[in-house]
Amino acid sequence: MAKRRANGEGSIIKRTDGRRKPWEVRYQVNGKLRTWSYATDAEAKASLRKLQRDTDLGIAPPEGRQTVAAWLAEWLETVRQQRAPGTWAVYEADCRLYIIPIIGKTALVKVTPQLAQRVVANAHQQTGAHKAARVRVCLHVALQEAFHLGLIASNPVDRTHAPSHARRETLVLTAEQVAALRDATRGHRLEAFYALALSTAMRCGELLGLRWQDVEWTDGRVSVERNMQWIPTAALATASSVATTPGGASASSPLKTVRSRRHIPVGARTMDALREHRQRQVAERLAAGARWDDHDLVFCRRDGKPALAGVVRKAHNRILADAGLPPVRLHDLRHTAATLLLASGQMDAHEVADILGHAGTHLVFDLYGHVMPGRKRRAASIMDEIMHGPTESEREREGRQ
Repeated sequence: MAKRRANGEGSIIKRTDGRRKPWEVRYQVNGKLRTWSYATDAEAKASLRKLQRDTDLGIAPPEGRQTVAAWLAEWLETVRQQRAPGTWAVYEADCRLYIIPIIGKTALVKVTPQLAQRVVANAHQQTGAHKAARVRVCLHVALQEAFHLGLIASNPVDRTHAPSHARRETLVLTAEQVAALRDATRGHRLEAFYALALSTAMRCGELLGLRWQDVEWTDGRVSVERNMQWIPTAALATASSVATTPGGASASSPLKTVRSRRHIPVGARTMDALREHRQRQVAERLAAGARWDDHDLVFCRRDGKPALAGVVRKAHNRILADAGLPPVRLHDLRHTAATLLLASGQMDAHEVADILGHAGTHLVFDLYGHVMPGRKRRAASIMDEIMHGPTESEREREGRQ
């Protein structure tokens, strides 16, 4: 009686029934016989050696029947439970619109670098380089998880090229234009919103997620803890403070990192603007009566529900147009604040990074290094003195002292 092969041994046979791939690898895993077919003896032997190596490393043989679409559905469910709802919404749209239409029916184990590159190229053709780069990131993250679970032998996206794209030029307002914007919003319902945005460099979602309990009146500062954004209904499992709208909801979720959760000092005049805004909101609450939906939000609709970022952006565009100011994005107010703080020379990159909620200064230098010419000039002077010694005028000053 032939001895049954143990797990991890495997065998290769050549079938004689005329099929296109006659060489068959037979491999037993946990008592279940699995087979793979190949066109040549060399391919079969290479496959068997790899299966044996993977078994020694504790990596399960890949399941050839699972498609990319099936894996992405499983992966997205994990993302929905473990990540911020906005992250799930972005990944879900990338999978549905750009990945599944191209390779959704392909077996997960048969995704090659060429197929992965085709996904990126298709997204590039449809939407441009910036979005294509994000689709590539989504596909890489999804397949990296499959690799960690032993479902695929390697991540094919690692051998693809990210599309190159020029960074969008950041538009910022000058100090004079900021003053003009301040005058244009005086008495406006969003006056305190602009005062806080320009003085703290908070993001729009952070401002819309700010609660009155986050305002420290005595110390004159705000605690940035949460982000408000509109997300599809399917992504609401991990969200809180939800106000439903057609097709989705405005949902508040904690900020992702420790550095992004921060305390920002607020100037006296901005605190005065917040006090006036609160009085205005109290009047709106009385006028709304039973219709008021309380979420303790500093910036909300007239019925207390979360404000939509899209509505705020439209109001922002109208304010700029009426004031004759450049059409900067709402997010560019954050860049404006950071730029003016650095250009003043009174704050260094570390201090500005803390206000922005960045993990380090590399982003500050990358985004705003062009507004710090004084630092470069001082560096040039220091190196000049190190190499050549003090100038004649400097020596004369030292002699007089």
